[in-house]
Amino acid sequence: MDANGDRCRYRFGPFCIDPEQGLLTRDGRTVPLEPKALKILTLLASHSGEVVTKEEIRAYVWPEIHVDPKNLGVQIVAVRKALEDSSSESVYIQTVPRRGYRFIAPVRKESAQHASAEIRHSEIAMESPPQGVRGRPFFERMLMIGLTCALVITLPKVGRWPRLQRTPAEPTRSVSVRSSDPDAVRLFERGQFFLEAGGPNVRTAINYFKEATRKDPHFAAAYAALAKAYVCWADYIDQATEPLSLAEKAASQALELDRNTSDAWLALAVTRSELHFQWPAAESAYQQAIQSDPLNATAHEWYGSYLSLTGKSTRAISELSKATALRPDSFVINRMSGEVRYYAGDYRGATSAFRKALEIRPQNEGVRDWLIRTYVTQQRKNSIAKPNLIEMFPPGGPPGLRDLQRAYEAGGSQGIRRARLEALLVENEAQPVDPMTLASAYAAVGETAKALDMVEEAIKERTSTLRYLAVEPILDSLRKEPRFRQVMTSVGLPDFRSELVDSP
Repeated sequence: MDANGDRCRYRFGPFCIDPEQGLLTRDGRTVPLEPKALKILTLLASHSGEVVTKEEIRAYVWPEIHVDPKNLGVQIVAVRKALEDSSSESVYIQTVPRRGYRFIAPVRKESAQHASAEIRHSEIAMESPPQGVRGRPFFERMLMIGLTCALVITLPKVGRWPRLQRTPAEPTRSVSVRSSDPDAVRLFERGQFFLEAGGPNVRTAINYFKEATRKDPHFAAAYAALAKAYVCWADYIDQATEPLSLAEKAASQALELDRNTSDAWLALAVTRSELHFQWPAAESAYQQAIQSDPLNATAHEWYGSYLSLTGKSTRAISELSKATALRPDSFVINRMSGEVRYYAGDYRGATSAFRKALEIRPQNEGVRDWLIRTYVTQQRKNSIAKPNLIEMFPPGGPPGLRDLQRAYEAGGSQGIRRARLEALLVENEAQPVDPMTLASAYAAVGETAKALDMVEEAIKERTSTLRYLAVEPILDSLRKEPRFRQVMTSVGLPDFRSELVDSP
């Protein structure tokens, strides 16, 4: 319900959703529907025409717990039954294989005069998140079986690639907010708040920025912020083509209005590399973003990550150092600094950066997992790391971590590798797992042919995790394979780690 007391409703066909009252009606008569099923229907209807991923639905309906993937399917069946809809001949809800669902019927949104129904729906979902949610990627909150392998550690959501999601360290300080519409400025500032918060809040930020551009079609900063938000959202789903395409469009609109919009160049850089595999063009855009605003800490951070993924470790660390100097107490920048140093082989520096990030957010499981990963990798070269690894598994810890400790104690690194693969295969039976995640798990246990199959599948699906192809150590066992070399050529990444594989 908005400030004027009006309810946000969604009408389609003979149906009407009243989220405030928790009601679904048909021709004025109540249609029984369990609350969670109604929340799913409301989310789909409020984003009519858009693909809503399974991850988004779970984060919205079950924000603080992990649920069996089958539960989502049960709720979707309940929604379809209430709407008398068929999965084979759908009128309302279309299944998008391996991704999620799309509401395909026209929806009429009834709202108050001063705020769109789309935005108010997002506020219902996000304005009062559970304690500890803000600023943490939602995969880091959904603590599951924390199985890892010696070189690749998954986030608590087992089926996810071990990545750190991009989140702006802060709204760009030198952004010139030029708009003659005070409502557009208000929406822009609200969007910046949610974008900085990260996690599922990014979807809320997108809605605010979209509404700001509708209010003022000449608002360059809002288009740039929208582009950056789409880039961040791409990190939370496996198939990134759609959000990156939207980011590219918004960034281009911003640059048509103002060629010196740093965040627009920043988003454009990401789309050039990860959407089109145009790596030199991406680097040029990163440099333009920094030239437009040398104080843009996020630009230095993202550029450093890009340099790391293309094998330019020294320059990558330099850019992260600049970002840290601008924002020394930023959790996001310290976290990314640890990742960049990890991939550079600077495990001492990575440990220091991750520990700094944990000082800022002590309960962040994702960074704790990266620390474990760093210790396990370092152990191959330095046995002193073993006691540090064991310290990461305190008595009475989460069940998943206890499973990891038992696997490690029983079979060492190989025991962890095998346990992780088995867990991923179980997960894959219930819901398809990111092919790059499966590729890494197969590579870790020496099943090269299956690992290569999954890498090629990732190319077909254009998963967002392809950017780790050149830098991920766990894939080193594949680098001499002709099939892998062909993949590297197709994405245009430098195969700099092949030389390391041949090194003594």
